Amino acid sequence: MIHENSDEGVQYKKPLGYKEGQPLPGLMTLKNFIDGGYDVADGRILVCVRSIGAKKKCVVFQSS
Repeated sequence: MIHENSDEGVQYKKPLGYKEGQPLPGLMTLKNFIDGGYDVADGRILVCVRSIGAKKKCVVFQSS
């Protein structure tokens, strides 16, 4: 199902607060976060969401 009010895939392609040519403050890798970065007050981790919702099972039937 595709949301009726969906955009053309241009929204939400940049991190919140991103400004051209400037680094994001507090951005860290997941490893840095696990190794103690969670103590940083404004720490950020960039993630990519590929799918929202339950995983779908695809069953393939083969005829003999």
